Amino acid sequence: MMAFVFRIRSVFLSLWKVSILAGAFIFVLNGCGGGGDDTPPPPEGYKLTVAGGTLNDGTAPNGLAVLVTLRDSDGRGPGGVAPWSITITGPEGVEFPPIWYDDGSPGSYIAWIWNGVVPKPGTYTAEATDGSTVRTVSFTIDETLIIDPPVLDLGGGTVSWPEVAGAGSYYYQITTVTTSIVTDDGYLDASTLSFDLPALPDGSYEINVYAHTKNRFALMNDPTPSPLLPSQENISVASLPLTVTGSSYNYSLNARGGVMSYSDNAGGYEYGLVIWTSILPGEGVTPPDLDWTITVTGPGITSWQYTYPGSTGLFSHYLNWDFFTTPAAGVYTVTATSPAPVETLTDSFTIANVTAQLPITANLQVTPTAGGGAEASWDPVPGAASYYVNLWYDNLVSGEYEQIAGGWVTTPAAVITASTMTPGEVYDLYVTASTMDMTDMLASPPPVPGTQVDMSDNVYDEARFVAQ
Repeated sequence: MMAFVFRIRSVFLSLWKVSILAGAFIFVLNGCGGGGDDTPPPPEGYKLTVAGGTLNDGTAPNGLAVLVTLRDSDGRGPGGVAPWSITITGPEGVEFPPIWYDDGSPGSYIAWIWNGVVPKPGTYTAEATDGSTVRTVSFTIDETLIIDPPVLDLGGGTVSWPEVAGAGSYYYQITTVTTSIVTDDGYLDASTLSFDLPALPDGSYEINVYAHTKNRFALMNDPTPSPLLPSQENISVASLPLTVTGSSYNYSLNARGGVMSYSDNAGGYEYGLVIWTSILPGEGVTPPDLDWTITVTGPGITSWQYTYPGSTGLFSHYLNWDFFTTPAAGVYTVTATSPAPVETLTDSFTIANVTAQLPITANLQVTPTAGGGAEASWDPVPGAASYYVNLWYDNLVSGEYEQIAGGWVTTPAAVITASTMTPGEVYDLYVTASTMDMTDMLASPPPVPGTQVDMSDNVYDEARFVAQ
């Protein structure tokens, strides 16, 4: 049956991507790794690469920066089901508190910066372990090597800066001062030296722009187990306060994009477009109380629209994907428009890896249970943080192929409750994997710093069964 190819499905997600641990800002800079239920390869299959350097925020002394990759032969990290701890030991035996490597996405990497740690010159050792297997790598730091912080200028709603010598890419972030909620962020290549401010509600904000030695786009798109890192990974950061008063906007928009990969039924892959949006009032996390019209434009897309269902009051995040809108590399613009009184919000994101392939769910098994229920299981998907289990029925009366149930789980198993199906009727079950944990629908929106929201679907390999 081919009708299911025409599904366009919308769901909700949440995931924190920036946290603070032991005085270090931990940036998970790649596509949503650390899925809680992925099955990692044998520990001996991981390769560890590390580069260290300085953090320059314009004040003396400098801080410490460390860039780490821990990947298998496919370029994936261990993920959250079996995260590795990494301990950094510096000259004179100075040891930093262990930190967790839980990114399981393709092109996996994690960077840490310690603002208050002055790097000593010399040799450092990084030791990664899952409790039984150990990986050790040495690297050196010259504390005199730095890259200058960007010199920020704010004018006409645009933040700009001159080129920073030695920067391979940039990352910007806008956060609320009182609650540290990330309202907008993104990665920029070395030739892009500005970004436009989104519409922001009244409040106090901080703008941070980071410059990195290693090009993050190149690192995310390098599938090798041991990507080439610079001899020293230096990071700099500049900050700019922002106060918004008298704004006509009551809400803020945050948007991200990614790739839906699925089989072409001939041994290859096809790709669709994934869009994640979050609309929130002010600095809070209360969902909007209105339906918004979302319009997406970008490479090859003149206008793709869908509805953000804020009127339910239940969701602060919304995820929409389309199998037939093929993603292209470049910058996409998302516009959200409310009904009267009309508010228009905009945000943009970049899709770099247009052929990202989150593995497709395999070995899907369904056991019907009495009274119109069922139990399902499948093999864990490496890199997946959650799964959308969706049940479909071919209604011969209406001629429609209908989704009759759907929900998110974090484990590779699900239970369809009794009375969901009619005994004797034929149903199809699909499992859509996502690099994001989408089981919490009301949590504060994730910062998702510059990452892609990638997904996969077993569109040609559904489990067909007869309900009991």
